[in-house]
Amino acid sequence: MTRAFQVAGYDRKGQELFAIAVDAIGPDDAKLVTFRELRTTPGGSAQANAAEKLVAKPMNGRTRGSQIGQADRMTTDPKFQPLVDDLKNWLELEHQKESMKAAGLNSAMDAFRPTADYLEQLGKELENNVDHTISIGQIGRWNEGPDQKFSARYEVKFKGHVCHALNFTVQGRQIRIDDHVFVVGDQTALEETLGRTIVEAIKRESSRR
Repeated sequence: MTRAFQVAGYDRKGQELFAIAVDAIGPDDAKLVTFRELRTTPGGSAQANAAEKLVAKPMNGRTRGSQIGQADRMTTDPKFQPLVDDLKNWLELEHQKESMKAAGLNSAMDAFRPTADYLEQLGKELENNVDHTISIGQIGRWNEGPDQKFSARYEVKFKGHVCHALNFTVQGRQIRIDDHVFVVGDQTALEETLGRTIVEAIKRESSRR
């Protein structure tokens, strides 16, 4: 579902160059739509090129209608047009890639959120009711691999030592935990395997002491 956004462009001094209303899925998409619409507007290519910063804000029910600001009078020298178009198109592709990456990461994190909540709750239960040195936590950030594959690493600690590392991979509708693969939504089976893996790892660490 699309919403109405107002996207404003600013130069490096913070002066507003234009403001345009567009329909888009979200703020990042609104910026991409703005670039496309500016290309069809007289002087719009120059405006897009001059803008150092874009700010997209929901219009909260206001009707959509483009309004171009004071930069309408800007034109591109014909001898620079190929260079301007080349860089503009390249930057637009980069923006699209970043938007796709952000959308993929958000989707992966949404799919993983019930598992993240389970790990947090299990860690608290074991820490409060078994041993205060037990902890379960994510190490570092999410990483992106090929084919929209996102991974995260968790570590289980007991008495100051890492007794098990959990490597999670989310791709499409699948969540992989080490060698185990689960369909997103099959949370009961995932949690049973995950909980047993963690408890057994702590047992092994304790038996070595």
